[in-house]
Amino acid sequence: MNDQRESNPVTSLTVPNEDRRMRVRRQQLDGIGSALRTHALQQLQVSTTLAEQDETDTQTTAAVVDAFVSRVMAHVEANTVVEDDQVPGHVEPYDFALAEELRTARAEYEELVGSVYLQHVLPLLPQPPYPVITSGIILFLNFAYIFSHINTSLLHSWALSPNLLFARELHRLNTYPLVHANFLHLFFNLIVLYTPLAEFEITHGSLHTAIVVNTLGAVTGIAYSITTYILIQLKLESIDALDTMILGSSGFVFAFLTVLSCKKSQIQPNTQIFAYSIPTVFIPLVYLVISAILVPNSSFLGHLISIIIGVLIHHGIFALITIPPFQILHKIESISLFKSAIDSIFPHEYFIWTWEADVADNRYNENVIHLPIYEEGQRVGTNSS
Repeated sequence: MNDQRESNPVTSLTVPNEDRRMRVRRQQLDGIGSALRTHALQQLQVSTTLAEQDETDTQTTAAVVDAFVSRVMAHVEANTVVEDDQVPGHVEPYDFALAEELRTARAEYEELVGSVYLQHVLPLLPQPPYPVITSGIILFLNFAYIFSHINTSLLHSWALSPNLLFARELHRLNTYPLVHANFLHLFFNLIVLYTPLAEFEITHGSLHTAIVVNTLGAVTGIAYSITTYILIQLKLESIDALDTMILGSSGFVFAFLTVLSCKKSQIQPNTQIFAYSIPTVFIPLVYLVISAILVPNSSFLGHLISIIIGVLIHHGIFALITIPPFQILHKIESISLFKSAIDSIFPHEYFIWTWEADVADNRYNENVIHLPIYEEGQRVGTNSS
């Protein structure tokens, strides 16, 4: 085998007087070989990463993929269209049987991909039952993203800046967390948000979580605007910052990540990140620095304020403005019609609603530690006690 063939196993040589049908057939065969090789190499990397804690399984998966790549490439090599030296202009006939074997091999490989997905990817995804409010927020943020990119004017009319807040456009305090600059902005926010928000809902109550989320956006927006104005007066910030628009649910992410980190630190004081052991309570600050480096135009100040508010939530100080008096939430949930609606709309096998009566007494008691996502044998959403 020559060097050219080794560097590109699916290379086809130029054939004199090659007709259009043969060119199409050759392109189809080369396409199958290239696609299989690319998918195999990608899946090998993904499966190795996901199964890195299970060395035996990783080696098995790698061996299967390697064998499959070798097999496919051998088929493609054998069927490469080449010129016959003895009969100029003659080409080997298209091997339909071999093409069918390649299609069968691809189907087998897709089955392998599906197996790896079921074994390694699916267990990492949230499993039912799903917390109702958390699921609703995730779903609503997706719909808001789609709607705001169909009607692009919403990105400007829903985003928040200090000057617009001072101009009394107060509706922006509720709308700016709903819109995102692009899909990656939304995707990474949702990926990080789900776990800490679900944990908070399960341990603090579903209705209470809805109130906290709504209040959090407004408080963060007001605090950001006032802090920006103060920094400008102290000559620590440019006056242009008053017109800088902020948008996205990153404030929710940093606030609830802080709450989760504070609770986790009580049972796991340090967390290993790469080769370093850091205090668990500092994890949000690590995320803050990473986001500032990777996304320079992100709102460092807004994220920092969200972390501070997360600390206030954890210590129950934020509860002073998020728990209505006279046990109103408990009374609402005691209404039989409300209970029936929750049970009918959200089946127990798929969703979980955390009732006030189950958590009201201990939700901000720092001596009571309940982290269902860290308990052995449990996942988020499997226990509301």
